[in-house]
Amino acid sequence: MGYRTATFNVAWQDDDVDFYHRVVDAVSRNFGVKASGLWQPSHNPVFAFHTRYSMTHPKAKTGEMVKVTVSFYHDRTGWPLEVTSFSIAEYAPPKPPPAPVPATPPPPPPVEWKLTVYEAEGSGFFGFSSLKVKLRLPGGAEAWYTTNLFGEIYLKEPAITAGKVDIVDVLDDGGTPNIPYSSFARAGFPTGGKYVIRVPNKRKVIDNVITTAGVFPRVVYGKKTPNYSKMDLDWDYEIVTLHHSGNSGEQDPAKIEAEHMGSKGYDDVGYHYMVNLKGRIYEGRNLAFKGSHVELANTGKIGILVMGDFEHQWWDSDDDPTKVQLDSVKSLIKTLMASFPTIKKLGGHKDYKPSTECPGEELYKLIPGIRGDVGLSGP
Repeated sequence: MGYRTATFNVAWQDDDVDFYHRVVDAVSRNFGVKASGLWQPSHNPVFAFHTRYSMTHPKAKTGEMVKVTVSFYHDRTGWPLEVTSFSIAEYAPPKPPPAPVPATPPPPPPVEWKLTVYEAEGSGFFGFSSLKVKLRLPGGAEAWYTTNLFGEIYLKEPAITAGKVDIVDVLDDGGTPNIPYSSFARAGFPTGGKYVIRVPNKRKVIDNVITTAGVFPRVVYGKKTPNYSKMDLDWDYEIVTLHHSGNSGEQDPAKIEAEHMGSKGYDDVGYHYMVNLKGRIYEGRNLAFKGSHVELANTGKIGILVMGDFEHQWWDSDDDPTKVQLDSVKSLIKTLMASFPTIKKLGGHKDYKPSTECPGEELYKLIPGIRGDVGLSGP
C-alpha cells in the first residue's frame, strides 16, 4: 500500500461527466487500478476541481489539453479495488528562473602612460644616471619628470588625463656639466601605451674613457668654468685630429685653459684631450660638446693636443714627441675607438686646414705609423 502520484494530460471539456470519466480512465491506465474502484473516491474531488476551474480557467470550454496531477492512497490490504483517498489538481508548471540581474559593468581602466629609456649602446636601461624628461601632457601642461632606477617614467590617473603626450626635452643633470638631449624630442604618444626611446649614455661613455685611458679629469687643473650653454653638442665622432702646442711648446694644461678662455675668447678649452711629454693625459673640453680645434670644421672630430713644439727650431729642445707620449696617444685613441665604433680616420690638423703647420713636421710624419698601430685610415 502507499501513495501513488502521476501527472497526465486530459482534455478540458465543458461536460462534467465526460471530464470525470476521462480522469478516472486516465488514472486506471496509469496506475493499473480498476476503474470501478475509483468511482466513489474520485467523484467528489474531480467534480469540485472541474466546477472550480470551469468558471475561471483560461482554457475552460476550449477542449485544449491540460496537465492534471492525480494522487491517491490505495490500501491493498483491503478490498483490492478500494481507493481510500483521492485528490486532483491542475498541474502547475515550474516557474521559469528569474531573469539574471545584469552585471554592473567594470569601471574603465585608469588612464596611464609609460616611457622607458634605454641606453643606445646596449640593452641596459638608462637608470643609474639621473635623466630628466620634459613632457607636455594632454591639456598642454608641461613638467619635468625623472627616470627611476629602471629608466622608467610612469604616469597614472589623476596625474594624467586621456590624450597624447609629447616629449619636449631630455636632460642628463646627474653631474657637471648637464648634458642635453634635445634631439630626442618626440610628439604624439597616446595614453594607454608603453613606449621606449634609446639614448646614448654620454656621461657613462665619457667617464669610461677617463677611467680606462687614465685621463686626469678637468677638476685636477681647471680654474675656469666653461660656458656650456653656448657650446654646440657633438657625438658619433668619425675622426681623431692631432695637434701640437706650437711655438710655445706649452706643457701646462692650466695655462692652455687660461689662453683659450682668455685671449682667444673660447667658451672652453678647444681640445678634448691633452697629452704631455711624460705621457700624462688631461681632459680638455667635455666630449659631449663640439671642439674648437679645426677652424670651421670641428663637427665629428675629437681633438687631441700632443703637448710640445714639433717643428725643429734651434731655441727649443722639445722638437720630437717622446715614446711614452706617443704610447699614451695611441692608448687614448684605442679607448676612444672602443667607445665610438664610428671613428674610422686619424689625421693631423693640417690635413683639415692646409694653411697651418700644426701638428708640426716631426709629429706629422709619425701619424701614418700611429694609424697602422691603432687600425685607422688616413684623412
